[in-house]
Amino acid sequence: MLDPIRTQALRVVIDSLPLTERQRDLAEETIGSLSPEAADTVIRAHQRLVETLPAAMAAIDRVKRARRSAHRHKSTDRAAPTPNLKDGET
Repeated sequence: MLDPIRTQALRVVIDSLPLTERQRDLAEETIGSLSPEAADTVIRAHQRLVETLPAAMAAIDRVKRARRSAHRHKSTDRAAPTPNLKDGET
């Protein structure tokens, strides 16, 4: 049995995920069978995700903007890492 603090932290993790009702029920059932170490691992992984997600989303937005810009400038090389550079520039 987990202590109340870990149990509440795991419920926060579960609530933050886009789960179906059945998945949510299974996750709730699983809380009782987790060891404190396993619970801590799940909680830490969720915290890392929450901390790094804004930066990842910003990077995705930058790539999308660069692709739109390249498309507007008629670039045909979809794999070009820097679509705004002219030929020969580094």
